[in-house]
Amino acid sequence: MSTADSLPELALVEAPELLLAAPTHVYVVTHSGLNAGKVGISGRVEGARIAAHLRAGWLLYRALLLPDRDAAVAVEAATLAELGNARGYVAPEDMRQGGSSETVDLSRVSAPELWRMVCRHADAVPAPRAPEPDAVVLYLASNHVELLAVGFVEPASWPGTRRVLRANRWRLEAGKVSPDRARAAVDAVAVFADQQGYRVDPYAPERSPSYSSYSLPFLSSAAAHASARAVVEGVLGAALHHDDE
Repeated sequence: MSTADSLPELALVEAPELLLAAPTHVYVVTHSGLNAGKVGISGRVEGARIAAHLRAGWLLYRALLLPDRDAAVAVEAATLAELGNARGYVAPEDMRQGGSSETVDLSRVSAPELWRMVCRHADAVPAPRAPEPDAVVLYLASNHVELLAVGFVEPASWPGTRRVLRANRWRLEAGKVSPDRARAAVDAVAVFADQQGYRVDPYAPERSPSYSSYSLPFLSSAAAHASARAVVEGVLGAALHHDDE
């Protein structure tokens, strides 16, 4: 096998299609005649929502693009909560395009202060997690000093990982599985190693959101390698295949 695509798929669990939310702006607009400021959200700066404010005499003060609508809604809600009783300054009849409940008196909260609130709450929004891959390459590897490694990488990373292991004369068994099954298999081998009294040495203890690199090497014997393979295949309900060129 020369590429990840040629690896067999082992009990692959189909993940539902991930729908990526569109990036969304949090904006602040001001109106000199009303001496008012407003915070809101809009998909695009040139979109219909901000355009409606501009037609009503408001001016765009600042806009901040966030990764998705949920993040923008969270920042807007946190900003409005901080404003408390100060919001709702403009009467609904003076704001026919809507949004009066999100307005403030600029004499109480200036536009720069309102914008600083938005930015502070935006800083508190967690970074979006990378989508988990549908499948990863799960591998068992052993070398001439009887060091056993079990781990998994994303298919795109497998050729590089494979080359490194091959260059160090590791014998490989591998197959494509779902990330959940790969993690379960690796964890099961870690438990097995602990039960057998083998030294467990985490190679990459920090798991990335997509589990792109995680392995557990431990000193073993040929018998331990066979037992570890049996543990992995028991979790998968399928056999790993020798990765021969």
